Amino acid sequence: MIEVYLVGCCVAYTRLEQVGNVTIGLGGWSLIGACVAWLMLALKLDARMVWEALPPGHARSLPASSISCRTCELLVDARLQQQPCPRCGAVLLRRKPDSLRRTTALVMTGFLLYVPANILPVLTIERFGKQEPNTIIGGVHELIVNGLWPLAIVVFTASVLVPLLKLFGLTLMLFLTRMHSARWLMMRTRLYRLIDMIGRWSNIDLFMISLLVAMIQFGALTTVRPQPGAIAFAAVVVITMIASRCFDTRLMWDAAES
Repeated sequence: MIEVYLVGCCVAYTRLEQVGNVTIGLGGWSLIGACVAWLMLALKLDARMVWEALPPGHARSLPASSISCRTCELLVDARLQQQPCPRCGAVLLRRKPDSLRRTTALVMTGFLLYVPANILPVLTIERFGKQEPNTIIGGVHELIVNGLWPLAIVVFTASVLVPLLKLFGLTLMLFLTRMHSARWLMMRTRLYRLIDMIGRWSNIDLFMISLLVAMIQFGALTTVRPQPGAIAFAAVVVITMIASRCFDTRLMWDAAES
């Protein structure tokens, strides 16, 4: 998540400038260069290309019943269920066990924690004995006041909209799957891939808080302390990421066929 960490550094940089003069050193520019190189590599390199280069590659002859490895996507005989994948060694399963129940429990927990994560302060800045609590929305407003509209949009989208999109998107998929609905199967599958891909971007505020707490400890002058809202928000991020991994999109197609 180097690109997410870099955006978190940018948000922390705007907060640090309010305390004193801050300059980006050689390590910071190296981090930016590493992030750019990683993004270029991600655009050129496909994970499937790496797996296909490892033996065994494409399956040549398969019976009528086959299953796909969830790790390397190798198609193998369905009779090999519960056995290690011949290519990556992961346990072969036809479907993820208890996928719907686990995802439902995690989504409900995420909804319950989302409210305190956005209402409670995530950090407190103490300056000369005066405490200034900050919420997620308050941090976005501060970026707007300072004229950093692009960064404010990124933080608001990643910290407020993305968790909501994940929770409501997974809720929709769970509901339609339990109703054995065949509506929007392709759209729901693409929505799941989007949810699984963008989930890590919600860590921007967590990285920002960790940087500020570590760097701004000046005693009675200025001190930054994490607050309960940060714990609730971290729990929402982690829970939604686990929920998206617990959900098995193949169950949507199974429910539609039944």
